[in-house]
Amino acid sequence: MPLTAPPSEVYAAYAELGLPDPLTDIEAFQTNATINETLQEFVATWLTEPGTDLANVTGLVGPNPPEWFETIEDPNLKRWADSLYEAWNLLTRQVAPNVSMDTQLYTMLPVPNPFVVPGARFREVYYWDSFFVIQGLLASNLTTLAENILDNFAYLVQTYGHIPNGIRTYYINRSQPPLFSEMVRIVYEASGDESVLERALPALLAEHAYWTSAPKQVEVLSPDGSTTYNLSRYHADWDTPRPESFREDQETARKAGFDPAAPTAATRQLYRDLASGAESGWDYSTRWLAENSTDLSTIRTTRVLPADLNAFLYQMERNIATFADTLGCADVADRFDAAAEARREALDALSWDPAAGQWYDLIIDAEDGDGLAGPVSVAPNAVVFPSNWFPLYAGVAEAGSVQAAAAVAAFNASGLLMEGGVPASLVESGQQWDYPNVWPPIQGLLVQGFRNAGGAEAEALAQTIAETYVNQALRTWEETGANFEKFNSTLVGRPGGGGEYAVVTGFGWTNGVALHLIQQYDL
Repeated sequence: MPLTAPPSEVYAAYAELGLPDPLTDIEAFQTNATINETLQEFVATWLTEPGTDLANVTGLVGPNPPEWFETIEDPNLKRWADSLYEAWNLLTRQVAPNVSMDTQLYTMLPVPNPFVVPGARFREVYYWDSFFVIQGLLASNLTTLAENILDNFAYLVQTYGHIPNGIRTYYINRSQPPLFSEMVRIVYEASGDESVLERALPALLAEHAYWTSAPKQVEVLSPDGSTTYNLSRYHADWDTPRPESFREDQETARKAGFDPAAPTAATRQLYRDLASGAESGWDYSTRWLAENSTDLSTIRTTRVLPADLNAFLYQMERNIATFADTLGCADVADRFDAAAEARREALDALSWDPAAGQWYDLIIDAEDGDGLAGPVSVAPNAVVFPSNWFPLYAGVAEAGSVQAAAAVAAFNASGLLMEGGVPASLVESGQQWDYPNVWPPIQGLLVQGFRNAGGAEAEALAQTIAETYVNQALRTWEETGANFEKFNSTLVGRPGGGGEYAVVTGFGWTNGVALHLIQQYDL
């Protein structure tokens, strides 16, 4: 909610109210009617309605979808696809001009071009959501809007040194899964315009440096102690409650036995791990919790070296090498070819389990502290998550290789493929990135990963996941009239649930993955 006056004036007005300190007496705001009424009056005076920092955009989405939509034979699927195309108009926004005129009144970061928002409570653009949105935009022949998003992200890297979690000031402390290079790749492949690469390459080099510098990058010791490797992790630059989830983080701290009013080093580490979990995009999941725990207060995100994050970085390195070669930058291409090979060797040596047929996340030994003092020891987190197969998407395993075939067979035996889609885990924790929730980005990455693996078994698996997802999302739309951010793996036609907020509709990545798969598989 934007302010109606400069922050110093608003703060002074709040101080004059003499209300309790929410850090030490949050219950007063929850139980005292007089305090609540005073606070409501303050909000009505000093803040404006949400959404006044955004403006609608017209003219970027044409009245009719592309011709390939006419090849969709199922009439219900055709109606849904048409509605998804029309939804781009509802989800396309730009930052309102008044934001740039007085940025101190707003949390919105003033990016220069239009963009697509997820929808509902998510009024701003988010980093990794945008890859799946762009897939749908390209399927809709909306290349200009896709390029707008790329240019916004390049602007953010130029301004902040990285792409924030989302375009809010309180998101600058962290990023999200680094899929910018993939966005650039698919837009360039769609347009053939080398200026896309020219505009993006400097930003990609800066983003790579962000993800491969301490504290995100960690030096890792091989099990026999003979070799060291460099791998990366999620590590937010934040050690207090997240502003957008302040109450929830304080409650988690209390559950861990901490007093939020008197934070210790351990309290601050908990807050950092919560913010880092948000940086992962999987907020929250048992992936980040202590072994065999479903308690969020045991979160240890910064001690996890995720297989998928490092696969995305491998892919970024390969993409940068390819882009640089296309642009005639041979030295850059050679440097990033070498970086990609080094990361692939690290994943093969430390994360890949040939018996299990998957790439496990790695857990930094607790005795190594923050992991910055020198080479750390790691152990695999031998738990099944669909992200264990994301390295196939990134091309870590060669198509048709023994490794790729083992991964396909392992997924088929994992129990992850269910009637309503692939859930985020097999553990029912109450967290939204766990069973039974089906997330569109997981489905999309797995489909392309198994296509990359090569072979009839892998292609059949990819098509099954694609058809299952499209059927789930279509049935849910038919029964509810809405497109949800997540679904239920055990109930076809039902949205997912759990987490810090009620399930929301819209929805950018849901629509993008659906349109991409409908086109890819000629459904």
